[in-house]
Amino acid sequence: MATGVARDLIGESIRELEERFGSFPVNQTTLRLSSEAYADALDRAEAGVADLYVRVKNAQGEVLHVRDDERPRVPRCVGTLRDEPAERARQAVREATGVACTVDDVARVTIAGVRNGEDDDAPPAYRLLVLFEGSPADGIPENGVWRAESATPEFV
Repeated sequence: MATGVARDLIGESIRELEERFGSFPVNQTTLRLSSEAYADALDRAEAGVADLYVRVKNAQGEVLHVRDDERPRVPRCVGTLRDEPAERARQAVREATGVACTVDDVARVTIAGVRNGEDDDAPPAYRLLVLFEGSPADGIPENGVWRAESATPEFV
């Protein structure tokens, strides 16, 4: 398995984000998943897929959330690291909420080492989780809502 390729791609992606947005915090975490979820994470890691989240704040300091039956959350998507992740994230906000935005900064990046919870000898899969900061540019939330608090996953 090419976990080293995924690790190298993550390093390159972080450097590219730093060149565009400047420095930002980089966290590391380990997640233990079922064998099935681990296999999916490994495939995604080797394909260079990242989890992208966007925290869009308006002039009042409210954060744009996607309406969800379970609970509101900041817009998110997956994108390949080989493509432009900031552009993919911007498109995802528009698709999910109806609001066009700019992607202004990277709040933080997390490198997740995903382990197989049922096989300690399996190599880790490395995933990149990026939290972008954005500003609204145009549009009224169709499937979104502005909230005072930001529902951002804690592991991002």
